[in-house]
Amino acid sequence: MMRAIKILVTLAAVLLVLLIILMVSIPHIIDFNEHKDELEAAIHRTTGYEVRLIGDIELAFVPWLIINTGEAAVANPPGFEPDNLASVRELQARLRVFPLLMGRIEMERIILHGLDLKLIKDQDGRPNWVVAEREMSKKNTSGLAWADEADTQQETSRRMRIPEMDIAGLEMLDANISYQDLATGQHIMITDLNLDSGRITQEEPFEVTADWNMTNFEPRLDGRFSLTTTALLTENQSRILLTDTVLDMDLEGDPLPEPIHEGRLQADIDYAFEENVLEISNLSLQALDGELQGHVLAVNLDAIPEITFELEGENWDLDRLINAENNYENNPEINPTDSAEQDAQIQADQDNDIEEIDLSFLHEYRLDGTISMSQTTVYQALIDELSTTILSGDGRLELSPLQAFLYQGTLEGSVFVSDVDGEAHVEADYTLSDVQVGPLLNDVADMDFLTGRAEIISDLRTFGTHEDMFIGNLFGSMVMEISEGTIRGIDLDYEIRDAFARVFGEQRPVEDEEGITEFSAFTATYEIASGIAVSEDLSITSPVLEVQGDMRLDLPESHLDSRSRVFLDGALKEEIGRRYALPDAGIPLRIRGPFDDVRVTLDVEFLIEDLIREDGERLLREFMDRMRPEEENNGIQDFLREIIPR
Repeated sequence: MMRAIKILVTLAAVLLVLLIILMVSIPHIIDFNEHKDELEAAIHRTTGYEVRLIGDIELAFVPWLIINTGEAAVANPPGFEPDNLASVRELQARLRVFPLLMGRIEMERIILHGLDLKLIKDQDGRPNWVVAEREMSKKNTSGLAWADEADTQQETSRRMRIPEMDIAGLEMLDANISYQDLATGQHIMITDLNLDSGRITQEEPFEVTADWNMTNFEPRLDGRFSLTTTALLTENQSRILLTDTVLDMDLEGDPLPEPIHEGRLQADIDYAFEENVLEISNLSLQALDGELQGHVLAVNLDAIPEITFELEGENWDLDRLINAENNYENNPEINPTDSAEQDAQIQADQDNDIEEIDLSFLHEYRLDGTISMSQTTVYQALIDELSTTILSGDGRLELSPLQAFLYQGTLEGSVFVSDVDGEAHVEADYTLSDVQVGPLLNDVADMDFLTGRAEIISDLRTFGTHEDMFIGNLFGSMVMEISEGTIRGIDLDYEIRDAFARVFGEQRPVEDEEGITEFSAFTATYEIASGIAVSEDLSITSPVLEVQGDMRLDLPESHLDSRSRVFLDGALKEEIGRRYALPDAGIPLRIRGPFDDVRVTLDVEFLIEDLIREDGERLLREFMDRMRPEEENNGIQDFLREIIPR
């Protein structure tokens, strides 16, 4: 029995030696370049892909499986354009055979030059990189069905593990990779990709460097990137860690308000294949003079991603992130001295650039995180500190609570955005406390007509399919109180003294060049409908006067109209009352005009009518007698003569 076993072992050893000799000898006996057609046909039968071996081939099997090819190409599957799915100018790979039989990959440095990979999805969502099941079935071999691609990807991600490997490195030069979705119009191209790595093995970190150009065609975005990182394949063979990752970038294109030069992203990245979970820690982004730091965790990446985050930012000018395509200053065809042409061009650009708001972000992601910002600019307003909790998903976005410190005051509130049949519905409730309204208006609207400390409580609602609809569809209410402030552009004290002096022919007072009305309180309650805010309880009080009336703000037309009456108080009332008869109804005051050119006037003629009604002809004759001769042609005297001839 033992003799028989010894004979069998000897025969097996002899056969193994003969097999090794045969495997070593075949590459020297057979010239594979003379049998390219057979090799191409065998690859087609096995994989379903049509391969063209254009350059010279070198194959060997023991102790290395050596594959050296010149130019080669893989054709697109049937139903796609007659172009290549992939081509390569040179491929060098040396793989040890015996470790492979034990499930371990040992390779020398892989060299891949001139890769050109074109990934395409057709109008039906069929990818060109997956051979259709019906094609594979004709060859009696297994394959992947493109119709169940999503399920296949999900299952693959759960099963995917990195095999045990020891690769001397990877060198990729002059690679081009593109992705095009014919159904959605998405088209991305990576060109001039160069990649180099150190020795690749489990539980041993290795360096990776890469640089490439990228173009996104719609919207147009061009960029240049360079990457350095330290990679680590984990022991359980299902995760990859990228530590000390640094991605430098230069970007420009339609989505950006201005080019990004020398932008930098730094992070540690952990991706688990089996769980399909991505974690980004020690995140730091520098771009457009701003910085963002924090932590991001994304799960359920093969369905609707669920993203949690904690982010902190500093020195971000969000206005620079808003792309204002109607900026005529960048249009060389417009003469900057021709105001009419500027206005016409701006309006035409605005009409052409109106786009519906894309609300897909409310459905494609689930967000749950916090963000805090310092020294942030929004609509030219400088916010010292801003913090909020963001919840998003299932067609709704919540920013609540929303807190900010700005202009020596605070803001507290919440914002909600909902997708209602493709229409954005926005709700905003907030309270401003102790905010210095003067610097705020100056920064936001370049206006310098109002100062004081503001308390504002608002409850606002709006809706629309594009931003221009939001103002016209604004509804809600607002309560405003401004204390210890000034109104620039009019001195009501002076205007009242001057009006009475002109009426009675007395010496007119000296006008203060600043033209300021001081007040202790400025209050109003507004009801807002269709973008028009109306207040019927406008009140301005100061030590010497009080204004009561109404105000109408037409926000779509940027126009203000207010009718009110001025009642004198304190020292001014005592002074005017001693010398003149004051109307009990107060002095009419009119404020009106576009927001950037508001006019304030006292209705003197109406004042005289009130005086006439109260004191009759006697007072009127006294007025006429006291008129100075040199003022016989003044408008007040003419008006009086029309009422009662002398």
